[in-house]
Amino acid sequence: MFGSKKTAWLTFVAWLVLIFYLSSQPAFVVSEKSTLDNLAHIIAHMTEYGILAVLTYNLLTFYLSDLTVWFSFGFGLLWALSDEYHQSFVPTRSASWADVASDAVWLILGLVMVKYVFPRTKLRYKGLKI
Repeated sequence: MFGSKKTAWLTFVAWLVLIFYLSSQPAFVVSEKSTLDNLAHIIAHMTEYGILAVLTYNLLTFYLSDLTVWFSFGFGLLWALSDEYHQSFVPTRSASWADVASDAVWLILGLVMVKYVFPRTKLRYKGLKI
């Protein structure tokens, strides 16, 4: 994908820390209108987990070949589950299975983007093409 192994690790860990930090914050309301608030919530999850999918995939291309997409999705899903569990302890926040399902959708779309939509590049692992 892009960058060095060190850059891949740094961006991956920084993104995980950011997601954890954002989950630690009390719930915020964008608007009194529930439609606008729901839209902001969806965009936040789309951004968090779409980017997590890309960063995880990028990191794993240094170590895996055939199973990179599956391991990226599995890790992202586990992170989404742990994120919701973590939110259950934060005042004004709660855990939601709907959020986990939404995160799974964004993970899949992020992986589809990185695997099929982005320009094809050579993997660093055994010079395989994706």
